[in-house]
Amino acid sequence: MDWLTFIAALAGDIAALAGHIVSWPLAFVIAVLLLREPLGDLIRSLRRFRYRELEMHFSEKMERIERIGKEVAREVEKLPPPRAAEEPTKGLETVADVDPRVAVTAAWTLIEPELRTVGERVGLTESRMSAGQLIKALEDMGEFNTSFAMLLEDLWHFRNDVAHVDTLPTEQARRYVDVATNVARRLRTVGK
Repeated sequence: MDWLTFIAALAGDIAALAGHIVSWPLAFVIAVLLLREPLGDLIRSLRRFRYRELEMHFSEKMERIERIGKEVAREVEKLPPPRAAEEPTKGLETVADVDPRVAVTAAWTLIEPELRTVGERVGLTESRMSAGQLIKALEDMGEFNTSFAMLLEDLWHFRNDVAHVDTLPTEQARRYVDVATNVARRLRTVGK
């Protein structure tokens, strides 16, 4: 093999290697461009994504909670104003600034006792029922419509999810506190 043949072979090998190096990123970019809309829909439907050290939280559940929560807020506006002792919302908003996870957990404690009181009012005295079982039983008895039951389940699941994550955006915690406060007020009127 002479030098000219060697250089031609080396140039061919380098060109082939460069083709392989560029082809995978190029194929990935083309796939992302072609699948941009379906991938966007998939990402929006995720609540949480974890890969090694990367963890991302998505807020579809919080958006659904807020959407249904707005209906509850309209109902709550028609109720008489609560007594000061019944409204710890301001304190929870302050807690949300310091530790959003604690604020969500505390906001759920506004809902659960009211939920159990509704259960007792209609004759469900089984205290070992989970919140999910109680919500389902009250929906089956006609105490809640499907939309309100879904909202309660979403709030319950969101609180459970928050207990297992390291961080939560303050704004999501504030939104949760707002909806939870309205739901607790709405629950006080059920079965009366």
